[in-house]
Amino acid sequence: MWREIDKSCVVGDRRYMTSIKSGPNCINDSQVQAMTRAILDNHKHWMAATKKQYPHVKGIDIAIGITYGTDRSTNNKENQILVKLIGQGFVEEDREKKPGVLIDEATTTVRVYRKIGKDFWGMIGNPTEPEKTHFTFLEVLMALTKALALVTKNADLQTKINLRIKALIRGLERLMFPRQVMPNWAATDLTDVHLFWFATAMSASYDEGV
Repeated sequence: MWREIDKSCVVGDRRYMTSIKSGPNCINDSQVQAMTRAILDNHKHWMAATKKQYPHVKGIDIAIGITYGTDRSTNNKENQILVKLIGQGFVEEDREKKPGVLIDEATTTVRVYRKIGKDFWGMIGNPTEPEKTHFTFLEVLMALTKALALVTKNADLQTKINLRIKALIRGLERLMFPRQVMPNWAATDLTDVHLFWFATAMSASYDEGV
């Protein structure tokens, strides 16, 4: 019953359940069908099981979470899940105030929506007020920066050359972080390689660039 759900937690009077996808293009047509079917078949069971375990909970949020990217950069498969749910017991909760958020017609206790990139990490940091958790997104970027820099350090010569070319292209596009505007700890601890990967990771989560 829980196979399509990767993680769940209770915050306040709601249970937050996420199906986590690693990137903006990793959902395929078969996964769209599977996730749609799982929600349709199981959302009532998920709600009942939640009420039994946590009597104070009033509803559940089902989030399709994508760890990086933006609304414009995905292959749109996560939207297809939402579209397929409409008319099968789900409707938009409020098109103007909550676009893209569905709610079950029968009880209005089950919400379904997508969260991508920085919005996903904001929800992970604080499901009830995700817009206030930019620090979570920055922590993830810093972890990615250190991990990618380590990969670069241990890479073969061809990979290193390709990365240098990419770094040059980025530099020509003026994608840089002047050290004089950075916190002291960042200016001291982060190398040029770290800054390159930090910019790369950040640019993947903003349509308008950085």
